[in-house]
Amino acid sequence: MATDDPVSVLDKLSDAWNGRDVDTVLALFSDDCEYEDVALGQTWRGKSELRKFVRDDVFGNIPDFTYVVKNRFATREWAAIEYELSGTPRRDPAGNPLPGKRFTVRGSSILELRDSRIRRNSDYWDMATAMRQLGLGA
Repeated sequence: MATDDPVSVLDKLSDAWNGRDVDTVLALFSDDCEYEDVALGQTWRGKSELRKFVRDDVFGNIPDFTYVVKNRFATREWAAIEYELSGTPRRDPAGNPLPGKRFTVRGSSILELRDSRIRRNSDYWDMATAMRQLGLGA
């Protein structure tokens, strides 16, 4: 993958999210990766933690997870993606069951790239809107 251009890495990431392909998501990250979800205040370090997050917290919790890229750009070392996330989570961030409501929110990611792999990913998304749509907030 070291010869992939940065934009193709972003396209592969989008395809992997939408294909619910844990192995391809992981292949796009470096071994020493960091994945930060700013809205949740959580960071996963290394592929083992990232695998658990992607497999269990995203795909396992939101079986109809959808990731639609609205805009993206990339240089050799940095990239940004503007996206829309949607899905029907089975449980809230605290692990409590949810009644089957769907959410759709906008978000963006800032990525640090190294050797055509994602070294660091920071997600910024609209948790307040998601919580309202799920009936969990004002």
